[in-house]
Amino acid sequence: MPKADVWWIELGSVPLEPMLAWLNDEERDRWSRYLKDDDKQRFLLGASLSRAIVARELGIAAADVPLERHCSRCEGPHGPVTSPLPGAPKLSVTHAGELVGVAASLDGLVGLDVEPSSGRAPLKDLSVVFGPDEIAGITRAGGGSEPFLRMWTRKEAVVKAVGVGFMVSLPDVLLTGPASPPRLLGWPKEEPGANRYPAEMRMVDLQAPRDHVGAVAVVAGRAAGELVVGQHNGAELLTAAIPA
Repeated sequence: MPKADVWWIELGSVPLEPMLAWLNDEERDRWSRYLKDDDKQRFLLGASLSRAIVARELGIAAADVPLERHCSRCEGPHGPVTSPLPGAPKLSVTHAGELVGVAASLDGLVGLDVEPSSGRAPLKDLSVVFGPDEIAGITRAGGGSEPFLRMWTRKEAVVKAVGVGFMVSLPDVLLTGPASPPRLLGWPKEEPGANRYPAEMRMVDLQAPRDHVGAVAVVAGRAAGELVVGQHNGAELLTAAIPA
């Protein structure tokens, strides 16, 4: 069975100063351009936790883990986080409010999304993101924020796993309804992978810390079984990775 692990960490839970030295020049420049302290923390925690996860897997120091970000469309430095080290797991970073999460999988490309369960109202025009059958499923589930967020996090996890984000036609990324187990039913026909991703994607809904909902998606292969996801304390992992 394919497996993914998710580490969660909250802002302010670990000292930040030691981890600044782990950033490469590109990351340090990006970090310095954030105007708000919370945004600086989110970026630093996501990058540092990603390094700690790879270091744990490979048995090396977190400071020695290189990270890269390349957009699949424009090659800009804003795509999914990856490590070029042999044997490194695939990674996906997400954050919402004071919560930061990183998913890792050795079984395929991975996507993670999280949202506060009470902090986001449904879109006024659901058709911007969802297809007719998905909208009908949200309506049957009672509408409101809960089924909307369940579908939103599933959809964002899928497009993050593929590495395209919101650059595809989201209503054509077709999912099962919020009352059903998550499954990818269709991918935009004009996009690469239309015949691949619905058969290879495996998904799990999450109940994340601090009353957040989330989803994980892994491109695991046609013959893969159901996805198994473990959730872990990221503050403990990062604390252990910071040299004494």
